[in-house]
Amino acid sequence: MKKCLLKLVVLLLTSGPAVAQTVSGRVTNSADGASLPGVSVLVKGTTNGTTTDTDGRYIISVPDPNTVLVSTFIGSASQGIALKNSTSINVTLAE
Repeated sequence: MKKCLLKLVVLLLTSGPAVAQTVSGRVTNSADGASLPGVSVLVKGTTNGTTTDTDGRYIISVPDPNTVLVSTFIGSASQGIALKNSTSINVTLAE
């Protein structure tokens, strides 16, 4: 019985879809470091995204730790950042 339970636990831990992780951060502008509300933050190649709040902060669920987040804002250059297992990414957008 213990062997069957152990096999089941190992099977559940090593199979199935990957668990999404949450990434958060803050987006500011390069001119004076001010918060940027309304910035689009997207998982590259998907429609999964969010926007920054009034303090320039965002939280997004990503499918894998090697995801690239793309931040876009009107009047600023878009910026893509690879997570590389990070759970906190701050972004500075250039005008």
